[in-house]
Formats: sequence, C-alpha cells, structure tokens
Amino acid sequence: MKTENNQYAIYGLFVMSIVLIFLPWTTTTIFYSNSGILAGFGIPKLTESGISTSIGVIGLFVCFVGLWLTYSKNKFASIAGVVNVLISIIHIANISKVNGRIEDALGVSAKVGYGVILFLLINIVTALLGSNYYVKELKLCNNS
Repeated sequence: MKTENNQYAIYGLFVMSIVLIFLPWTTTTIFYSNSGILAGFGIPKLTESGISTSIGVIGLFVCFVGLWLTYSKNKFASIAGVVNVLISIIHIANISKVNGRIEDALGVSAKVGYGVILFLLINIVTALLGSNYYVKELKLCNNS
C-alpha cells in the first residue's frame, strides 16, 4: 500500500513539472544607456516561459514519458526526473553564460526565472522518490 502512495506522489510531481514549464524560465531587462529621459531605467521585465524554449519542450516531452513509464510501472521512470534535472542545469548554465556576454555589449540583463528553479527542485525530488520507489518495488518482488 505504501508503494502505491509513492507512485501517486510521483504522478503528482510529474504533473507539477508540467505546470512549471509554463512559468517564467528566463527574465530579461533592457537598460537604456543614452542620456534621454529614461537614462538608467530599465523597461519592464520580459519573461519567457519554458514552453517557448526548445529545451522546455523537450522537458515537457520527458514529463509525459515519465508519466507513462510510472503508469506502466517501468523501473526506469525515475530516469525522466534525472533527464529533467539535466535539462534545468543546462538552461541555467546557458542563461548564466549568455548574460555575461549580452549585458556588457547590449545593455540587456538575462536572469534565470523562478519556474526553472522550481522545475529543477521538483525533478530532483522526483528522481530521488522514483528511484526509492522502484528499489522498494524490486525488493518486494524478489522477496515474494
């Protein structure tokens, strides 16, 4: 019974991951450098959700694969969480790398949005809970 609760928790975590793909993954602010009226002020922040990036679409696909693998009780379902952790880290690294280049050259600041941070944290929990669930499931099957 307890392993079924873990399976439902994994479902919930994958669904939360799908929702988090629609939250802001990147926030950019453009600063004016001329001596006009708006000198030194940034325009309102522009946000980009994960679904509008190619890596976010891949993350969405991985979430659906993870849901399907969890439903079919496949022992590799937790790998979907690991792949999404890697996707999050790649996105964060890309934004950090690009920010240094464009901030100096163009006066644009790119920051990591809260959606990708939450996506990373949820998928770490998904990977850990999923691997724990399937280790227990395999022990139960081997003991029977």
